[in-house]
Amino acid sequence: MSSMRIGGLASGIDTDSIVKQLMQVEKMPLDKLEQDKTWMTWQRDAYREINSLLFDLDAAVFDMKLSSTYQSKTVSSSEDKAVTAIAGANAPNGSHTIEVHQVATAARNISNKGISEGSESKIDADKSLWSQKDVLGIDNIFSESETYTENKDIKVGENGGDTFKLDKGAIVSFGDKKEIIVTDSEGNNTEQYEIITGTGPIDEASIGAKQVYVNTDTGEMKFGEPLKEGSTIKGPEYTRNTISFSFTTYDENGQPIEDDPNNKDGDYDFVFDATTSLNQIMNEITRSDVGISAFYDSYTDKVSFQRTETGVLNQEKRLTDEEIGKLVDKEIEKLKEENVVLTDEDIAKIREEKVAEQYAKQAEIGMSGEFFKVLGMDSKNEVASQNAEFTLDGLKTQRTSNTFNISGVTYSVKAIGTSTVSVEDNTEASFEKIKEFVDKYNETIDKINEKLNEDRYRDFKPLTDDQRAEMSENEIELWEEKARSGLLKRDSILSSALSEMRSSFYSQIETGGTFKHLSEIGIETTSNYLDGGKLEINETKLKEALAKDSEGVYKLFSNDVEGSDRGIMNRLEDAIAGTMDRIEVRAGKSTQTTQQYTMGRRLDNIDDQIERFQDRLTQIEDRYWSQFTQMEMAIQQMNSQSTYLMQQFSF
Repeated sequence: MSSMRIGGLASGIDTDSIVKQLMQVEKMPLDKLEQDKTWMTWQRDAYREINSLLFDLDAAVFDMKLSSTYQSKTVSSSEDKAVTAIAGANAPNGSHTIEVHQVATAARNISNKGISEGSESKIDADKSLWSQKDVLGIDNIFSESETYTENKDIKVGENGGDTFKLDKGAIVSFGDKKEIIVTDSEGNNTEQYEIITGTGPIDEASIGAKQVYVNTDTGEMKFGEPLKEGSTIKGPEYTRNTISFSFTTYDENGQPIEDDPNNKDGDYDFVFDATTSLNQIMNEITRSDVGISAFYDSYTDKVSFQRTETGVLNQEKRLTDEEIGKLVDKEIEKLKEENVVLTDEDIAKIREEKVAEQYAKQAEIGMSGEFFKVLGMDSKNEVASQNAEFTLDGLKTQRTSNTFNISGVTYSVKAIGTSTVSVEDNTEASFEKIKEFVDKYNETIDKINEKLNEDRYRDFKPLTDDQRAEMSENEIELWEEKARSGLLKRDSILSSALSEMRSSFYSQIETGGTFKHLSEIGIETTSNYLDGGKLEINETKLKEALAKDSEGVYKLFSNDVEGSDRGIMNRLEDAIAGTMDRIEVRAGKSTQTTQQYTMGRRLDNIDDQIERFQDRLTQIEDRYWSQFTQMEMAIQQMNSQSTYLMQQFSF
């Protein structure tokens, strides 16, 4: 753009107005390019709307390929307080008598005493167990773990400081060097601080400048001198106390549930930092895959464990108290026969150990670790699980769960009682699903036909910015309604789509079933050719076909073979997929770049033309202004000369 523009000062001409009018004429090809771009963008979006429409139809086609669409079942129970049931598509029709003798329950175990019993205060389930070890007398549940490396360095914040905290507490000891290293903000210089430890407050005056006091209970650190802003405290190595225990539980196949598939020890192991709270441990047990729901009740001061699965899952034979007693007596007698000298104390100890061993062996919630003694948990106190026991059509059997499937019918037993469960075809439900599809198909055909036959108003081109500025919102809306009409008029892709979809319904299909043509089940195309191949249903005929042979109706729609005998829905699915692919090649989709589809590349080309033309218009406008400026300068010069001559003649 020219840096100097003189607008009619000498000539009195409205140069700015003249240049604008000249540029409007020059700009006309640019307006056409902008209109072409807008039109193509509208057309691209119209194609994509069709693809969205076809995507929805394709989802309906998928549902029509499912056997459950044609073979819906209705189930009734004469005593639904005892038994309810649902039937799959392949469940045979008929009635079944089921007598429930007992429902399945889950094993559970509860503390045999309050956790805090014998202590002066009650446990706070939200506080660290380590901080309450002296109050509760639970030192025996903690054990030293392997060396722990602080997993993050500590950055000294703004204004520096001398008090910080390690990631973990319950510290046993630090490494051989017993020092913490601090680097400066540049990472160049380091300082070593000797570690001194304790479990309570310390006289700050007793900490040397190059020492750091660590509270081993909490992990808090107090340096003997302030650390500078931006310094880094390197994470040290230390040994810490942990709480560890394991469960033994079983899945529905009677196999142990394990936390590590590479370590087949039959247990599910837990390890917690000693500073963990009781509630945190309970929550972690519940969240894990061990299959136990755990919680602590503050009112009773007890812990509850319950299996999340019902039924007898441990394959070890369950013995009664009497049977366990007899088994232990036999072992003691055997020892006596081997001339092993046993005191009464020895016998009592053997009996206690063997009884505990047997209860642990047959428990659904096996427990190992000192932690469970603190919780008052004992396998002997376990309330045993039980299977659901029932007699179905004269056969007495059982299941681990209250919900089970037999011959395509899923039963849910709820209480002891007897019920007659009846299974019948649900023709009405199948009919409604087919009708919903036909409605969806017809709606799609209507919308495509509407786009194909929409009038094109060639005199109503997309509005330019200048035209919009001169019109009201209502005028713009009415104009664009006409301008957007006919975007896909007589479009070849859509015309082919309608033809291919129509042909999907016509041909004979050999399925080995009762029906070969769609018309045989009461579905035909309408007689009005203007409908574009819409379908109509003879309700009576379709319901009769479903009642007579629902499997045959299913095969007619969904025969999954290659060749001419493919089911109607398989053919329609192919037609839809082909159309969507052709539209994507032309109009792309929102996740693609413009270079990945035909119209996108054309739009890029128009953008390039617009950019070049805008550069050209700038040059033309500069030329006009340059010409007018030269004219103004010439007139100014002539005026100056005229004035000079007039002055000379006046003397």
